[in-house]
Amino acid sequence: MTLPPALAADDDATEVLKVPDFRRLWAANGFGYAASEVAGFALPVTALLLLHARPLVMSLIFVCSRAGFLTVGLPAGVWIDRWRKKPVMVWADVAYAVAFGSIPVAYFLDVLTVAQLIVVALVVSMAGVFFEVAHSSVLPYVLPRRRVADGNARLQTSQTTIQAVSPSVAGVVTQSIAAPVLYCFVGLCHLMSLLLVRRIHPSGDVARDRATPERRFRREIADGMGVLFSQPLLRLLLNQAALNNIGAGIILAMLPVFLLNEIGISTWMCGLLSTLGALAGFAASLPAPRLRRRFGEIRMTLIFSALAPFAVVAAPLAGVFRGVAVPLIARRIRASAALPG
Repeated sequence: MTLPPALAADDDATEVLKVPDFRRLWAANGFGYAASEVAGFALPVTALLLLHARPLVMSLIFVCSRAGFLTVGLPAGVWIDRWRKKPVMVWADVAYAVAFGSIPVAYFLDVLTVAQLIVVALVVSMAGVFFEVAHSSVLPYVLPRRRVADGNARLQTSQTTIQAVSPSVAGVVTQSIAAPVLYCFVGLCHLMSLLLVRRIHPSGDVARDRATPERRFRREIADGMGVLFSQPLLRLLLNQAALNNIGAGIILAMLPVFLLNEIGISTWMCGLLSTLGALAGFAASLPAPRLRRRFGEIRMTLIFSALAPFAVVAAPLAGVFRGVAVPLIARRIRASAALPG
């Protein structure tokens, strides 16, 4: 990979936000993060309060919203390794904008259905796989190698800040307007992201020459799976992550049903609880590096996995003690924020 002369000249002294292409990517990510948080809040509110979706349907919507990595995660990595990354991100933003933009259009035409939300969740999930893989692959073409970690830190800081603000703002806004209207903002954010990504010119981002000898598509996937399953530690971490994600998936799919239908809290309070979760995750991340250095990553993973059942016990208790339901849910959010995901 060849770096632009301006970057190659002073690799150590480069401040990432002074690099124009990274600044555009950083801004595009900001719009994308805001869109993701607002859409994630508006989806259950629209499905439950407006369309009166049943719990089984809510679980189906949740499954479709996570189906991308399960179905095309592995082949997408191989495909994107052969393609230019920038066009993949552009077309993913187009898919985002069209899918999300269809919701307010259908709402204003009075034809919005749960089936459309399921299709939108599936399309967005697929687009998200390609965008995320291409995004992680394009960063080394935008920044000097020694500054990639700094770039990731900037992106993570922005994501944490937006996660803390967006749900509460969206919750307050839904007190005055219908939740599907929020998707106008979501679609606009992705259009802004698209415009910014189009102005990025990553050096060295070229498609692999298909004329040159290379391993077959299936062989590349098989090799990656072989490395994963041949290492005992990787197998252990894979199983642990799979079990954690199954449990987290059940909670995340049913928590909006529990909060909005069973407990009956307002949408602004639901947004506030999401903000508390983001703030709790940020607070838990502060001592994490020190704990890892002192006790080791594997030991900390095992400890916090063992604490997971205690972190989620407060949620069902909120159904019994309705008077203190909100503090109990907040406690569950704060406790689970420290768990490995």
